[in-house]
Amino acid sequence: MSSTEIAPNFYDRENLDKHVSEELWYACAGPGVTIPQVGELVVYFPQGHLEQTGGVPKHLHDVPSQIICRVLNVELKSKRDFLYAWLLLEPELTHDLDVTDIKDPPPSMLRHPTSYFCKKLGVADTVAHAWLSIPRKHAEKCLPQLDMMQMAPKQELVAKDLFGTEWRFQHKLVGQRRHLLQTAEFATSKNLVAGDALVILSGEDGELRVGVRRSMIQLWNLSSSQIPNDEGGETELSILPSISHAVTTRSKFTVLYRPRTGTDQFIVSCNRYAESIKSCYMGMRFRMTFSREAAMEDRVSGTILGIEDFDLAWPGSKWRCLKVKWDKSSPIATLNRISPWEIELVKRSPVSILPDIETKRIRSKRGLQIEYQRQKAEACLNKAKIVVKFYHDDSMMQESPSIAENMRYLSAVDDLIDLSIGSSVSGISAAADNVRKQAQEALDIEMSNLARTFYGLKLWNINHFEVLDSSTHPPSTSTKLNSPLGSDGPCLSSISSEPTSLSSNSTGVSSRDSDSIPADDFSTLHSVISCLEEKKFDLINPKSVNVIASISSRMIQAGYKERLRETFTHLSQELIRDFHVLDFNWNFQCRSRVDEGDSWGGEDMSLQYWNSASQLITIVLVEMRRQLNEQNFGAFDELKGDYFAKIVEQTILNLLNVDSMSAALDRLLEEVPQGLVECLSSIFLRIGNALSTHKTIADAASTLLELVSPESREPVSIKAEAVQENVEDVVSRLLDTLTNVISSSVLPETEGSDIHLVTRAVVKGIGLLFHHRETLNLILARNCCQALEGIHSTKSFSCLISNLMMHLESVLEQNSKLLVHRELQYIFLLNNLQFVLQRVENLGLKEPTDYDWVVRYQKQIEHYLEEYIEASWVPVSSHVADKDSKRFSFWKPSCVQQFTTAFQSVYDIQRHWKVPDPHLREMLRVSISKKIVPSYCEYLKKHRKDDMTVRMTAKDLEDLLAELFEG
Repeated sequence: MSSTEIAPNFYDRENLDKHVSEELWYACAGPGVTIPQVGELVVYFPQGHLEQTGGVPKHLHDVPSQIICRVLNVELKSKRDFLYAWLLLEPELTHDLDVTDIKDPPPSMLRHPTSYFCKKLGVADTVAHAWLSIPRKHAEKCLPQLDMMQMAPKQELVAKDLFGTEWRFQHKLVGQRRHLLQTAEFATSKNLVAGDALVILSGEDGELRVGVRRSMIQLWNLSSSQIPNDEGGETELSILPSISHAVTTRSKFTVLYRPRTGTDQFIVSCNRYAESIKSCYMGMRFRMTFSREAAMEDRVSGTILGIEDFDLAWPGSKWRCLKVKWDKSSPIATLNRISPWEIELVKRSPVSILPDIETKRIRSKRGLQIEYQRQKAEACLNKAKIVVKFYHDDSMMQESPSIAENMRYLSAVDDLIDLSIGSSVSGISAAADNVRKQAQEALDIEMSNLARTFYGLKLWNINHFEVLDSSTHPPSTSTKLNSPLGSDGPCLSSISSEPTSLSSNSTGVSSRDSDSIPADDFSTLHSVISCLEEKKFDLINPKSVNVIASISSRMIQAGYKERLRETFTHLSQELIRDFHVLDFNWNFQCRSRVDEGDSWGGEDMSLQYWNSASQLITIVLVEMRRQLNEQNFGAFDELKGDYFAKIVEQTILNLLNVDSMSAALDRLLEEVPQGLVECLSSIFLRIGNALSTHKTIADAASTLLELVSPESREPVSIKAEAVQENVEDVVSRLLDTLTNVISSSVLPETEGSDIHLVTRAVVKGIGLLFHHRETLNLILARNCCQALEGIHSTKSFSCLISNLMMHLESVLEQNSKLLVHRELQYIFLLNNLQFVLQRVENLGLKEPTDYDWVVRYQKQIEHYLEEYIEASWVPVSSHVADKDSKRFSFWKPSCVQQFTTAFQSVYDIQRHWKVPDPHLREMLRVSISKKIVPSYCEYLKKHRKDDMTVRMTAKDLEDLLAELFEG
């Protein structure tokens, strides 16, 4: 075809594969994947096709580097959820013409699906019974609406895959915002692994569809010959001969295209190709979208360094003809050759330059003095024009200005200040005064620039806290005043440029959505706090000190102190955004991960992190103020107190956010677990975390009030008191709940004499409360929590523990009655009471003056011991008690035989009973020995001649008793 006009599109899409959902195929392929449409004119690059197969041919078969083809058919395919497409192409006669002159009317555009979302799978999401967490906005957009009238909203979803197979998923709502989807069966059937992504699509027909986007690692490791397809695999040996034959005979040939394999697109629309090669020049800036993970795309930038052939065997080919240099932050820095149609050129918008200031020559009216004043005013005005043009000229923004240029700029500002201050001097002509008014206008502009520079300064060194950050941060406002800092002068740029990320391995994921810090990683926070307390961190960037001194001295001298103050308020938000360690909401929200099946456990972890993060923030602020006061900022020293009070104000207000803390504390009052032991452990742990929060606020309140400005102290104090009152109310209600649970519950039946699990839970909880006894005493003194019986008020920690021990003793005694043997009941009570005394003694609670229950427990142990001896061993010793001797009878056993039988019977029953406490075990053995051994020895001494049936000696008895209660 000789004409440069190609015939309009006359093909249709009737030949597309009907067995694959096209809409879902494009969703699984990703937004960056484009497949030519039937009838479209394209440029085919054999180089790219060979690169996809991974082969290097030995002979090119005279195949041209680029072939213009018409798309005759497109078949979208998928086998084992690996996507690929078969394209039927026919070479055009115009392949020898300049493709930039060809105009192909674009066919009707295929619209990529928009109502879908892609969720990357972790290791835990591919195991059996796994529940996948779905973001709320995606669930509400793509999934059918749940019935919110149910107590636990839940539904079954039916979704079709690429081939129409139906899959069933369980969808439920946990809490107010968390949607969970059970995908275990689907993941197992599809052989999904960590790194793959699940695609959920709401089709245009209303049907729900589900697909898979394989991870990039799997795609890279899979060659084209390994893809199962109906037509057979491709190899580098078969591609070029078939293409050569098709070009020579102008016959049809097929091409296999695999999306998202890291290879540039080698079948490109003619229109897109022509537009791309017309606009690329050396030195131009560009952007490019790069697929790095199954559910992640990065937008990277770079510069075109040159245009040359990628492979000398294909001269003139545009395939990877651009030699590029990536920015330092690019994740694909190793890829230095790309194709023109893969990039988007950056077009710079012109920057408006301030209008020239008039320099009308002032006529001399008053001799040399007036002429000198005119010349000086004009010189200063000219300097101002140079400064404005230099620092606002877009061409100068390519590189940072030198130190000399900075000094010249500051010198010009000084001249403007002198000129504007001299404007009120009497005796100056009207012409000179007019020039100085114009200079005042220029000075006002430069003061605004200096204020913006001050606003963008990186005064605080955030690199020490990079271990606490897991996300990139939005850049702060940059200024036009850019230059490096040298030892000879101030820098107006490197310290005012966009703040660097706190993490060197930034992923581009927001800190609100990422898997930030592990919930159990408190060691990082504590190590940072330790370094801060030892003053190991330099929190002030030394490069900024001279700059602040230079800016503030000139602004204060020129009378712009208030304008400088205005930046302080805005810097509070900037500091939080750049200095994430001071962002309480960031610390709190990125750790509020609620585990499935334990909706309260995640909130408990968040409270623990709140305590640690609050301590860290307070210590950081104190250290920041100390280091700020030690620096010499020149004229800024009179303002640094106000500066610091303003920049930390928002941080402190966020830290004491009453609404968020109230919501977190209210979670502690939610329903407790069903089991009694789990219930008690949960309540004690909740009380402990609430008390930790109260202590943290009490310790930090006075320090925080010192940091803020006087006018902000009252609202800060009100917030701190409100949070403390909420904590005290929660603690009081939890203590009431704890007392009710212990006193009114029935203990789970015990099978032996060992320590009951409830006893262990209560003692462990008391140990937890003991560490917070001072805080608890303060709260109980303010809020007199009524005991269950309503007889007296619990006003102190010792009173609280006495009440709990009284109720525990009561329920233990009731539970002991469920045991079959009365003797075992006493052993059970002895074990539990002794366990309590032993544990509290280790805590230092064994003080009878403060804890009267200790004395009561000791007396009860003595009582139960006596009752046990009376019930178990007194009947045994009664057989050899001192009584009138009777004659031996053949039909009645002797006393020694009766004693031996009774002893053996009791011994056989109790030998496997367990007494864990060594002291109690020894005390029981001694008591038993004192009860039976002396009477037995005395009887043998008196009646040995009459009774010849002795089988055990006193030593035998002692040996047997030493084996009792070992379990």
